[in-house]
This record gives sequence, structure tokens and C-alpha cells, in this order.
Amino acid sequence: MRWMYTVLLFIVVLFSLAGCQGGDSGSQSTDTEDKNTSEESNIEGELWKGDGDLGVVLSHGAVYNAESWDDQGRKLADNGITAFATKDTSPRTLKKAAAMLKEEHGAEEVAVMGASAGGSSAIEAVTEGDFDFQKVVLLSPGGDPMKISNTPVLTVYSEDEGYRELEESTEELMKKMEISGGAHAQEIFKGEKSEELMSEIIRFLKDENTS
Repeated sequence: MRWMYTVLLFIVVLFSLAGCQGGDSGSQSTDTEDKNTSEESNIEGELWKGDGDLGVVLSHGAVYNAESWDDQGRKLADNGITAFATKDTSPRTLKKAAAMLKEEHGAEEVAVMGASAGGSSAIEAVTEGDFDFQKVVLLSPGGDPMKISNTPVLTVYSEDEGYRELEESTEELMKKMEISGGAHAQEIFKGEKSEELMSEIIRFLKDENTS
């Protein structure tokens, strides 16, 4: 009988140890969830640091990515404008990126530039009103630029795209630039008007009279 008692005692000890290990595993799971939540709060994207106090968030089109803004990001930075292209172009992320440019990179004013579907997200980010964007640049936007009020907007599009209502607009804060041909959104930067377009965008962003 003594040996049976010893066996039973051994089994009880084993179950106790297993229970302790299970408790430790639960604690590790909680730590992992907290870590993932922390990582998700960070904003993934590409940064081009300028030496001025103006920032711009870049929102790419559906078939592009954050890295696709590299040429434009470099030129903006060369002109003193800090540019940040987000990997995720949801309106919420665009606003978080704008706040980040102010809090972490010293931007006193922040604009947003969106292309195609990224332009639609940019319009939503501005009209939702949670962040005060100083200016908006739209390249062949998927949304309606006319929804934006009280904020200077520069909308760029190709002549073949047919933004008729926009062309007829007499709104003072709505500036337009039509490019010959049929290139769409970021494709416009690949044409012969690329340098002229970037010069106009930089002039618009830095012009204090359009604030």
C-alpha cells in the first residue's frame, strides 16, 4: 500500500507542476498581445527629412507603394519640406502621420498629397476634421475635391481624364493644373512636365498667400 501512496503522490505533484506551467504560458500570451498592440501604433512608411518647418504626408495610389514617392520625396526635402509617405493610406493613418510630423519632426504646418485612390483617402482625412491640414495636393483623385472647404487645394489631372465640374469651379481656394495627355495620378511624374509639376507643387506648398 505504501508504494501506491507514493505513486499517487507523484501524480499529484506532476499535475501541480503542469498547472504552474500553464499559468506562466498565459502570462506570456498577455505580454505578446501588449507588444503587438504597441507595434501596431507605429506608422510604417518612408521619410525624407527637410530642414524647414513644413511637412507633407504622401498617400500613394492603389497600384503603388510608399517607396514610389522617392523622387518626389527627395525633391521636397531638398526644398526644406519634410515628407512622409505612409504604407497604409487609410484616412486614420494619414492623420496619425501628420500628427507625427508635428510631434517628432518639428513641422509647424502639415499638408497632404494624395494620388488616385490615395487622393480619395486624403480628401476623407481632411473633411473628417480630426486634424487641421494646411494644404492639399491631389493628383487625379478618386474622390471629389469639391468636398473640401476652407483649405487651399491644388488638383492636378490630365486633359483626357475629364474633371469637368472641377474645371468649372470658381472657388478661390481651388487651384487646378491640367497636364496634356492621359497619364493618371503618379504616372504624370513620368512625363515631360514632371519638373514643371514638382515646381508648381512646391510653390503651392510654400506660398504663404495660399494658407
